[in-house]
Amino acid sequence: MSATNQKHNLNKIATAALTQADLDLVTRRDVAAALGVNERTLYRMEKGRTGPPRIKLNKKVFFRLSAVREWLARVESEGGLKPARKSRRARRAA
Repeated sequence: MSATNQKHNLNKIATAALTQADLDLVTRRDVAAALGVNERTLYRMEKGRTGPPRIKLNKKVFFRLSAVREWLARVESEGGLKPARKSRRARRAA
């Protein structure tokens, strides 16, 4: 067996050994359901950098459960989320 094949096999074993539960990761759908908001709302919170920190693997978005708990504690201690800034279109209309 060549060194390249051995390295590939070790990577497969290491990857197989780690599961989503081992990494303490949850999906956007799970976080949105736990917070009682729509997935789109959570997406907007991510874009506005007011939501919990996320991890992007390839094209999939995950949240570390411990980070979500820390974010919730911080939001609670600060008295809640601050309203997002209005869009340029909304500011012009006002």
